[in-house]
Amino acid sequence: MFLNRQGQSFTNVTMAGGSGHLQKSHGFSFADVDNDGDQDVYMQMGGAYISDRFNDALYVNPGFGNNWLSVHLVGTTSNRSAIGARIRVVITENGSERSIHRRISSGDNFGCNPLRKFTGLGQADRVQRLKVYWPTSDQTEVFESLAPNQFIRVVEGTVEVL
Repeated sequence: MFLNRQGQSFTNVTMAGGSGHLQKSHGFSFADVDNDGDQDVYMQMGGAYISDRFNDALYVNPGFGNNWLSVHLVGTTSNRSAIGARIRVVITENGSERSIHRRISSGDNFGCNPLRKFTGLGQADRVQRLKVYWPTSDQTEVFESLAPNQFIRVVEGTVEVL
């Protein structure tokens, strides 16, 4: 596991985070399994053969005091699961504006992830803008000035966050 150092480099935090494992993983998911606002990691361990078994592993993130936003989209014109929809979160952190992008999908490769999209906000104390692009209706909805550390649900075609 690697820690992103503000886009400049990465630091190996596998041992420091306690996520090192001797067995190989064939699938993993990132999700907030305990609904506390941080990403936990679930790994399906073992191989393709019955004799290559091992217990799966769940690494619960203790959190580090950063802010977050969790967005669940519900399509009405677009598919109900909002597959293909795009989310853009604009924040200001330490005096610099940045955008965080997410695309709704169930995952890829050997793992899958929740349709509810988690976005880490670092120390930003407000979401300046949340933009949601709906692919089927070709519409973009924009929500301004959202508080961090919350779960929100956006239904396509509404003018407010539920």
